[in-house]
Amino acid sequence: MSILTKIFIVVLSVLVLIAAPVFISMAVTPYNWKVAYENQKKRADVADANAANQTAAAQVWKEYYQSVSNSFNDARSAFQTTLAGKDKDLAARESEAKAASNQVNTLSASVKAMQDQLTVQSGLAETVRTKLGEAEKANNALTVQVNQYQTLSSSQLAEIERLTRTVTELKIQAAQYQQEVAELRSKIEAAGAKSDAAPASATPIQATVTAVQDGLAQVNVGSADGVKKGMQFTVYRGGDFVAHLRISEVNSNSSAGNLIDITRTVKQGDKAATKLE
Repeated sequence: MSILTKIFIVVLSVLVLIAAPVFISMAVTPYNWKVAYENQKKRADVADANAANQTAAAQVWKEYYQSVSNSFNDARSAFQTTLAGKDKDLAARESEAKAASNQVNTLSASVKAMQDQLTVQSGLAETVRTKLGEAEKANNALTVQVNQYQTLSSSQLAEIERLTRTVTELKIQAAQYQQEVAELRSKIEAAGAKSDAAPASATPIQATVTAVQDGLAQVNVGSADGVKKGMQFTVYRGGDFVAHLRISEVNSNSSAGNLIDITRTVKQGDKAATKLE
């Protein structure tokens, strides 16, 4: 039902209410047609005025309704536009939410894997801590031993230093002895046998020391090899002079004598020769 129809019904109802008393009065009182006409005319004029007022009001209301309707349509259009934008935004948000959900699932899987790895690492760390505790105990024991060794080594280092100095001095003396031996060997080679020694054989005799005791030595050559009493052997070890051996006892396959000019301890297995090449 439109607004105009509603206004028309309202106006008609008002007219009915206005006319009803007139008809009722005419029905119950003697009728004066002239007065009645005038009264009716006045009522009609009033009704027309009211109708005009109602029409004007209806026009105002119609214009207001149209304005409100236009505003509502504009608002609805703007709302629909906003709603379309919101729908697009909501779709984008749903897409972002889906991507975020997938990322959360991926991160959850990564977190679970990391938790599993952390559990394994925790077990390994506990094992390492246990081993470190054992190593620390062993280290403490070693520290005690090291302290003991350091205490002992302080005196030993002093002894080693003393022995080192002694060895250095002995090396110097040995070098001097070797130089003296070389000089003596040169003199012996130049002068030949000593005046009280027996003449050396034309062919050098090579021998090996087979026994040593109390300044005496025995070699593995004898008269069968041309050895004679008074012969002198030069005992050497490697390229170093050791001593001289003057033969005093001769057997067919061995001979023995006194050790002289000793520079080193004569040992079994040392080599000897009547003449050095």
